Amino acid sequence: LLVPGLGQKTMAPADCPASIDIDAVPGSGHAPLRPSSPLAKRPRLSGPAASIASATAARRAALEDVRRRLDEVQRCWNAVSGCCGDGSAELQAICDELRLLLATLRPQVGGAGLSEGRTEEFARRGLERIARDKLALLLLQAGDDAGARELLQADGYLYRLSDDVLLGPRDRVPERPCPGFARCVDGALPEGLLRELQDAFALGAAFWKETGYLDVDSFFSFEAPLCSHDALPSSPSSPSQPARSAVRARRHPAVAAAMHVAEIARSVAPPELLQPGEDFGYAEWWCHSKPHCAGHLLHFDQADDGHLPILSTVLYLSGAGVGGPTLVTDQTMEDARLARHGWLCEPRENRLLLFDGRLLHGHAPGRCCRSAPPPPSAAAPEAAASSADAAKRCTLMVALCRKKPAIAPGAGCPMPDAKEAARSGLEWSTACSASLCDEDSLHRNAQAAAARSGGLTSAAIWADVDAAANRSRGCDLASSPPTPAPTRCFQGITPWRRIPDRLLAGELFE
Repeated sequence: LLVPGLGQKTMAPADCPASIDIDAVPGSGHAPLRPSSPLAKRPRLSGPAASIASATAARRAALEDVRRRLDEVQRCWNAVSGCCGDGSAELQAICDELRLLLATLRPQVGGAGLSEGRTEEFARRGLERIARDKLALLLLQAGDDAGARELLQADGYLYRLSDDVLLGPRDRVPERPCPGFARCVDGALPEGLLRELQDAFALGAAFWKETGYLDVDSFFSFEAPLCSHDALPSSPSSPSQPARSAVRARRHPAVAAAMHVAEIARSVAPPELLQPGEDFGYAEWWCHSKPHCAGHLLHFDQADDGHLPILSTVLYLSGAGVGGPTLVTDQTMEDARLARHGWLCEPRENRLLLFDGRLLHGHAPGRCCRSAPPPPSAAAPEAAASSADAAKRCTLMVALCRKKPAIAPGAGCPMPDAKEAARSGLEWSTACSASLCDEDSLHRNAQAAAARSGGLTSAAIWADVDAAANRSRGCDLASSPPTPAPTRCFQGITPWRRIPDRLLAGELFE
């Protein structure tokens, strides 16, 4: 569960191929096979060797077809969960397709021919796990606990996210104080700045295309200077120095938002996190836009040098009912046991969540309560894309740190300046906020926002996949087991973009 947020790392078993490219098929959306790929080496053979090569090619083509169909299943699921309605018929069709794909993969388990190719076996296992996890989440959300349990046990899971997290608390749960710090603030930003952010990170905004967000699942973020330069002293020292109200710095809306978030944090953070006279020395921001059904694995916002932020924050730019809640737990990196208690923050436009940066947190998948649009016609691909993207859970994250940590390439990048934007043809970074960020404006907004702060909903985090089986092993949740490997804890998170090659090379989606 230790997935850093400020410089995410990936892990791959040492015996796995470094990369894999299953042959692309027309319409699959995957890049063509690279000449350097192990699968691209096809010497001319004859006789028995030719028969073996033909069988291998057939297996690869079958695996690529499964991959293409899994990508199509996810695309349909993204669309189903993007419009209002119950979506039961569409979700049932998705479940049926996932069962067919599992049936396609399952007969190959232990097959003699399949065991000859380690690359194909890694791909088959990766596809099977992805399909099983998708189906398990749908069954859990539909109330089919028995069907989901069978799938989860087949994948070796001991624990899963609780019904409180995946379905929502059924009863009003008594508030439980968070041992760290977790608060939410409604109406966090001035209205004008909120609209600027929503424009900058709208579905069709240049940011998503120019940063590669929709195609690449690697982490990237940007530095947010926290110093205010909006105004000069009110008494100019020389005639050439303009008056205080006449000067306003040019900054991206995300940077302006980070400054407001930092000022709100100063107003609500407890002294054990931000002592009197202490201040934030560094801020970093990143943004997500995900379909309703997607989530984000539990993780710590840990930098490469091990540093954690003083405070982590989430600002919701989309409205209520789109996407699942943010889950904050009482687990820190020093804990040797699974988290016992958690707190849920439901998305709401202009709501700001602030919590102790040492706490394990994530984002649960949206619940199955939304429906698909009618099937788009072939003559209107633009309408199809628009309907599939009708609703996304859009959030701006800001990490507030004491100092700039050592971070991985791609994390904490300086904001592109005007010259770099012009040279690279970037449009997204040229957005400019008209919001004032002088100290007085920041302070007034923060004081008003702090008055609207409140607590979060308490929730159980984990449930035993099979309590009786776990009890017999001495690892049921009631016995407070040691923190298990991530592969033992089902969170319902699978790729919502195209399936990346690395997951077909033996690497887990962590």
